[in-house]
Amino acid sequence: MSTLGSALPAVLFSCLRFWDRLFSRAMAIDVHRIEVIDDVMADVLRRKTPAERLAIGFGLWRSARVILRGQLEARHPDWDSERLDREVARRLSHGAV
Repeated sequence: MSTLGSALPAVLFSCLRFWDRLFSRAMAIDVHRIEVIDDVMADVLRRKTPAERLAIGFGLWRSARVILRGQLEARHPDWDSERLDREVARRLSHGAV
């Protein structure tokens, strides 16, 4: 299994834990944060099945990986594909790999 693939279960588990904490209770508005979700959108997301939540979480992880890799490729044109994959995995796993 590639370095990136071995980090995937931990990343997905982390996303699911975050999702459950975020949407399983009423959200208090924090005026110091701009990431307050709309009540209608929160209701839509609460009704998602676990499989739909997992698909959303994986899509977010995949998008983050693509964006991060693009940024790294632009900043380090001399890095080969393997080096880019290692750096993406390191950053997405908070240094665990």
